[in-house]
Amino acid sequence: TSCFFKKSFCLPAVRSLGILNLPCDRTLKGHMYQHSRSPGMSEEALLLRAQQYNSYKEERVKNGLPRPVAEGVLIWDEVK
Repeated sequence: TSCFFKKSFCLPAVRSLGILNLPCDRTLKGHMYQHSRSPGMSEEALLLRAQQYNSYKEERVKNGLPRPVAEGVLIWDEVK
């Protein structure tokens, strides 16, 4: 199960409801620190998605479906 809290004050509020077994703040901060990435685009992730999309296009053609037009949109969220 995944939970996303946009504001830091949400976690204690949800924890106080007692319906979810949530880790303490220090554990979460440690996890976020270990898995944080530098700001910017991940070229590796974009190349992986492009390869997956190319495979998807080929699979559609093999199944007799029309080839997708291969147009896409890249959206940045909360760019500062």
